[in-house]
Amino acid sequence: MATSAAQELLSLISAPIPNAPASQSNYHVNIQNLRDSGDKTFLFFRTVLELTNQPQLSLALQQQPQHTELLFHSILGFRHVTLFRWVQYSPQYRDACRDFLLALGLGMGMNTNKSDPNHNILPKTLANACLATSAAFWKRSWRMENTHYNRNANGGGDINGIS
Repeated sequence: MATSAAQELLSLISAPIPNAPASQSNYHVNIQNLRDSGDKTFLFFRTVLELTNQPQLSLALQQQPQHTELLFHSILGFRHVTLFRWVQYSPQYRDACRDFLLALGLGMGMNTNKSDPNHNILPKTLANACLATSAAFWKRSWRMENTHYNRNANGGGDINGIS
């Protein structure tokens, strides 16, 4: 049976670290190690997709607070890895990720009626993380487009047209 992305990430980040100082949290060190490795299996993004694809998301996050923290770190880890490996991804993939996180942060496509017991509203911390990540992706896209435009317009050289 396949392990869920959230279970896989929880298992990975709770693993003991050999020769690590006792003062360091395994959790944060392992998250940083996954970020630094480039997350080749898209574990951060798969966790975001899995945890946000629940029929009663708000209730699930309230009942399992560790999932709220895991989702927060997954969003930030996904942002870090995507920005670090930006040029390796297709523009279509980057745009889809940006738009997905924007919609998730805004609550688009979710039942946001708080009087409905099945409402799906992300906590503000998670919504803000999604929106900040989407904004970072927008900014990187603009910078890449402007760099490409300025290089072509100036016949090469750097972003300011200076060779």
